[in-house]
Amino acid sequence: MESAALAAANQRIQELEKETKILSKAAAAVEEVVPPKRRFELVTELADEGVPVKQACVALGVSRSGYYDARSRPPSARAIRQAWLTDLIGAVHQASQQTYGSPRVHAELVQAHGIR
Repeated sequence: MESAALAAANQRIQELEKETKILSKAAAAVEEVVPPKRRFELVTELADEGVPVKQACVALGVSRSGYYDARSRPPSARAIRQAWLTDLIGAVHQASQQTYGSPRVHAELVQAHGIR
C-alpha cells in the first residue's frame, strides 16, 4: 500500500516538474512580448485570484518592489490624456449616431476640438 502511494507521489512530482518547465518557458515568452506595465496588471489579477504576489512576480519576471511601486503610483499625464482622448473619440462617434469612421472622427477632433 505504501509503495503504491509512493509511486503515485513520484508520478505527481514528475508531472509537476514538467509543468514547471513549461511555465518557465512560457514566462520567458511573456517577458519578450508583454511590457512590464501589463505584467504588473497580470500580477494584480493573479493576486485577486489567490496567487501570492511573490510567486506571481517571479513567474512573470517582475520585481515585487516594482509591482508595489507601480500600484501606488498615480497615473501619468500621458495615461490621463489617453483616457480623455478615448472618451472624446467615443463621444464624437456617438454624436454622429455611430456613422463616422476614423477619417471623420479625426477631422472632428482637429476642427471642432483643436486636437492635433
